[in-house]
Amino acid sequence: MMNDVAVGIDVSKKKLDVCIARSGEYKTKALSNTHSGHKELVRWLEAQGVSHETSVALEATGPCPQCFDPNA
Repeated sequence: MMNDVAVGIDVSKKKLDVCIARSGEYKTKALSNTHSGHKELVRWLEAQGVSHETSVALEATGPCPQCFDPNA
């Protein structure tokens, strides 16, 4: 069975730009890159009918050395 949904997330230090592509239509949303933003992302994806089995592509917007430094 082929999945007709694609999800892409552009990740930056402060925000997540999310796009859901389904059957030639697109829905987008910008969320904060925080714990509460991540919870909102999950709720929004579920509300859009995105399955937990759907693959999600992530892309880092630019260098973010602080993302890898637990002391930052």
